[in-house]
Amino acid sequence: MNIKILIILCSLLLVACKDDAKREVDEPAPVASEDETPSEDETPSEEEPPSEDVVDEEVVDEADGTAPPSSDIPPEVDVTTNSEEFWLNFDCGENCQSANLSSDFSKSTYAQTELSMKPSSLDSIVVTQVSSEEVISNIETRYLANDIRVEPLGNGLISITNNTSRRFSSILVMHTTNAGSAPLKIVFDSTLNGFSSTTYSGVPDGNLQYVETAPMLNLDISYRGKVASCDEPRTGDTAWHCLRHPTPAEADTLKALSANIKWFMNTYHFTEALDAFAFGGEYMGYSVGRPCNEWEGCVATRSPSESIMYYLFSLASSGQRSDISTMEVYKKGWVGLGGGKTPSQFWGTGRSGFLSLRYLDSLTKGNYRTYMHELGHSLGFSHKTGFTYGFPHYATDHVVDLLGFTQTVESVPPEVILTKGWRDGNLYVKVYSSDDPTDGKMKLQGLSLTAFDATAYVSEDGSTIKIEFSEPPKQRLLVRVFSGESDLVMTKDVAPGMLILDHRSTEDLLVINDNTFNEIIAKESLLRSRIDKSPRKLNTLCTGLFRQGDSLVIPSADMLTMLSGDSYYHDNFKGEPFYSKGGADNSTPGTFNFETLVFAQAPNREPLATINLGCKTSN
Repeated sequence: MNIKILIILCSLLLVACKDDAKREVDEPAPVASEDETPSEDETPSEEEPPSEDVVDEEVVDEADGTAPPSSDIPPEVDVTTNSEEFWLNFDCGENCQSANLSSDFSKSTYAQTELSMKPSSLDSIVVTQVSSEEVISNIETRYLANDIRVEPLGNGLISITNNTSRRFSSILVMHTTNAGSAPLKIVFDSTLNGFSSTTYSGVPDGNLQYVETAPMLNLDISYRGKVASCDEPRTGDTAWHCLRHPTPAEADTLKALSANIKWFMNTYHFTEALDAFAFGGEYMGYSVGRPCNEWEGCVATRSPSESIMYYLFSLASSGQRSDISTMEVYKKGWVGLGGGKTPSQFWGTGRSGFLSLRYLDSLTKGNYRTYMHELGHSLGFSHKTGFTYGFPHYATDHVVDLLGFTQTVESVPPEVILTKGWRDGNLYVKVYSSDDPTDGKMKLQGLSLTAFDATAYVSEDGSTIKIEFSEPPKQRLLVRVFSGESDLVMTKDVAPGMLILDHRSTEDLLVINDNTFNEIIAKESLLRSRIDKSPRKLNTLCTGLFRQGDSLVIPSADMLTMLSGDSYYHDNFKGEPFYSKGGADNSTPGTFNFETLVFAQAPNREPLATINLGCKTSN
């Protein structure tokens, strides 16, 4: 399986868009009344004006069709391919150190275990600034939050262009020479500022390519409103409000907010705080006022853990187009406004949204809180969910304690990882450390929207983890390995296909080849059709996906395995047998089970009993 092609496809192609795991929202969100009472955790601090309470109106993105196009960023490819075949270093077999890594949503939002490891040493160099210039940033600028570009210039020089508001003391790159590839930490002698292009000296020969270690909240951002200025009359209409382009000073505050909230969401504190919110616990000395189960929308259709993961994977979806602006009001008490469409959690791709803040003189506890509140709206979450009021208000205390009121300078986490999905259906994780790589305890953390069950094994040299799935996740899997010595942790977002498509260990679980995968992805209209079990909708599935010329074909187990990776299809058809074909040449008749992903061959090619679910019956 060509992993690079898989990553590009999963990142860039159009996808199934959902408001929750099963339906799309383009309808207007409920409108909050003007006198809506904030929850008890929204009392403003003494140093803030009383109106700092987040009171707003929920709206969907009305400008979706007319908003500026998405950022023109080069395709994101998996550059973290190491020449060392670390996934083969498990001669110890069952004698390798092992531990269980399985989700249990009744107890925690994530799966975590601890392993004794000896990470490989992460090479590091210090580079010296030669020259620097600003990159133009104005209301016409759109950027992805990971748009950092590295260009070797030869003679020991390198140009690094930071097209984001983030600031760095170090970054991670993949260093490739004729001898192979390996991760390399580049440490700057002075801070790499946002929206800058800087030349450095002191780099080795070879190609260098930026590796994002903090993928959470990779928004596609523009600091712009609906109008350039708010010149309309403000008398008469008490509901008057206006979303305008921020001034340069206001934009600086918004950029700092964007960078700091992104930093927080890439720390291990973020998942710990989410876990506390899910179960009404305490973290860093702060107790949750209203946990998930006290919010109607947080437990209406899912368990608390599943709702938390739904929120988390919305934040982990890349490219959510976000217009961020300044709000002015006449007599309303609003301090922020936001709305948008929920990203696709399965594919990890964004849609569109906006958020606007009223008070932008400086970083304050109030606008941290407001930013995260409106960010929830921009991702499609309503007031009832707990992800506008609720968790963002609880998390604000953690952000203030960790960062204060200045923009953070980011660095490479002490531990960085490479991942590899292999043909045996397992996931391999290579761990590097910039600290002294002596034997020590490492936390292995896995997060997914769906349950999974696995055993983690440590290689003989102690640097690599093999995650062997007895029940693989049917959605994306976020993987982290960290010691806890630093706030930041590196996250790898593993596409479902890397686990499902490469499973070759049994005859029951069949392989999907690249051509089949491409054909299925090309049916974007099907992925938007929202099928159910009604004959009309089922006909959409069959004619949209399994038509060849003027006739319908029996779907193969390969194709159905691919569809099962989308929770919508899986949940609608699990437990129902599909009449399909499988076997070595996809010609053997039989049944496919969405729940187990198992194709069962008809005995001796005898006709099966009639199956009413599928594109053709068996007789």
